[in-house]
Formats: sequence, structure tokens, C-alpha cells
Amino acid sequence: MGRVVVEPSSSGYSFQEFPVVDIPKLSDLAFGTDGSLYVAHHGISDYWYNAVEKKTGGFYKIVYDPSLEEKNPSHREIREQTLSEASLENGKQLFAIRACSACHAVDGTTELLGPNLKGIGKEFSQEELLEEINKPSERIKPSMIAARITKKDGKVLLGRVVYTDENTVSIMLVGNHVVQVPKSEIKSSEEDLKSLMYENLLAGLSEEEIKNLLNYLSSL
Repeated sequence: MGRVVVEPSSSGYSFQEFPVVDIPKLSDLAFGTDGSLYVAHHGISDYWYNAVEKKTGGFYKIVYDPSLEEKNPSHREIREQTLSEASLENGKQLFAIRACSACHAVDGTTELLGPNLKGIGKEFSQEELLEEINKPSERIKPSMIAARITKKDGKVLLGRVVYTDENTVSIMLVGNHVVQVPKSEIKSSEEDLKSLMYENLLAGLSEEEIKNLLNYLSSL
């Protein structure tokens, strides 16, 4: 969720959205008479939209306090103060050396085998990022769930389905190569709940190198 600031400009008005709070599965919201925002969420899935047995939900009251804006630096300002250029450059190099860039773009637009990491530092703490790297199969977004397609000729394709229609399935394989498979050639297709991301990607790195990599991810 975010707040939108509207400012006049020469061509009319400009809009800029600022993140306020991250609430998954938002189902309803309303303003109270005191100006506070009341938010509800519910469902039968967790934060990552993996199915759970019991329904989850909650209600939140979000109160805007303008007096805090001048006292507290923004999340980005805090990151920029604590992340040195040397650490970021080292982390960027490790991101390439460890082949992270082979599956993850950072420009916010390019779609590779893994999710685009633009803005990942706003969504996760470094502790959470470290857990995602060390345990890639622990939580998988539905759009990133792998598919295992077995063709009638015995060939097996493992990747992520990016498009399907009544005649064809398009699957992105490791290397970001998209293959179009006619459904008439498919023997079976099933979800693979193991992440396509390799495990032990941090093996052999020192604590300082791991910190540099996390700093780089946090800066995105």
C-alpha cells in the first residue's frame, strides 16, 4: 500500500506514490471519520499465496502522523548511508560471478527464469534475503513454480510456463530459452515444488563477501 502525492505542473498534475505499509491479500479498505485508514485482508493462503489449511486474516488501522516525516529518514536514505560504494561494487561483481544475473534481471522490466529483483531491498530485510538464498524452495511464488513436462518421445523439459493456449505450451528453460511445445506432443505435465534456483550458491564465500552481496541486493 502507498500514499499518492499530487502536485501541479506545467502540463496539469503529476503523481508520485510512496510506500506506507505492506499488507498482503488486501480485501477491503475504508476511511474512518477521524481520517484513519482501516484495512482488512483474508484468505486461505500465506503471504506468498501458498495454500494453507486454515483461513487467515486481520484488520489494521493505519494512522498518518505528519510530524514523523521530518524526524525519520526514508528507508532509501538509511540504505544509502550504510552501504559503501566499495561494498556495493563487490556485491555486484559477486552477483555476476555466482551466476545470479543469469536468472535474475534488476531493471524492473526484463523477465528471465527467476523474478526481477528491482526493488527487492524494499520488500525484504537482509536476514530474509539470506533465508531466500539459502532455502530457495521454502517459499515459491505461484508465478515462479516450476513445471516438468514429459513429451511422448521421452524428452523431459523442466522450467517455468510463461504462456499457454489450447494448442501450445511455452516453457522457459534454464538459460532463459523459451520452447514452444505442442500439446499433442505432451505425455504428462506436473508442477515441481522444488525451486529452479540452485542451492548452496553462497558456498565458499566469506562473511564479508556474503554481506557485500546482501548490501547490493538491498540497494536495488
